[in-house]
Amino acid sequence: MTRRIEHGVAPSTSVEVVALPAGVRVRVDGRLDSHSVAQVRDALHRVIDAGSGPVLIELPDAEIGDATALGLLVGAHHRARRQGRELYVGEVSERTARLLRMSHLDRVLAQGREATRTVAALTA
Repeated sequence: MTRRIEHGVAPSTSVEVVALPAGVRVRVDGRLDSHSVAQVRDALHRVIDAGSGPVLIELPDAEIGDATALGLLVGAHHRARRQGRELYVGEVSERTARLLRMSHLDRVLAQGREATRTVAALTA
């Protein structure tokens, strides 16, 4: 059963959490920068700490405003690992994909082919 949970954050940023049978999908839209990242981090921490199974983060309409947003992803990845969970990055904008490649975070955060099986299982 899929259930949607909305977390309100900064006016220009939204976080949507969808609980899935085999994990959770988190979709972040809007600008991620030093002004909004704390609220998004709190929402991610609640999701990671409260559940089980993989966590899929989607950022198709998110705008990475500064380095704190990349730090958010790294921090969420480490927190998920400490909880015995995997964090995957699903759909991202072309700009975000470039930033992940340039910062080499694409090597740390599972994406593309490596995450395809889990993402397919989460969204099926």
